[in-house]
Amino acid sequence: MPTANPTPRIIQESLFKQNTFYGIRGTVFNPSDRAMRNIVIKYYLYKSHVGKPNEGILVHDTGGLVEARVAYLPPKTPIDFIAYSENAPTGGRTLVITAEITADWD
Repeated sequence: MPTANPTPRIIQESLFKQNTFYGIRGTVFNPSDRAMRNIVIKYYLYKSHVGKPNEGILVHDTGGLVEARVAYLPPKTPIDFIAYSENAPTGGRTLVITAEITADWD
């Protein structure tokens, strides 16, 4: 039975503020012996607020989605990324950070 390929791992992340929006700076690591490509890292900074009334249209509709894309990640290598968009406004809400990673194998 073939073994599953290891998934990319976020080994460092930190929240930052740019103007009136939040983003994430981080480092993703490829633990595999095979290269990865088309890595998409998504953070939902306000996931618990999606669909709730009076949360603002961006938070209501997007959950504060910020996204980073890495075209190629060599084996056993870390790469820095920045996940940012104008979907995560700053404000008095409590942040709930949820990350999702997808990738293709080379």
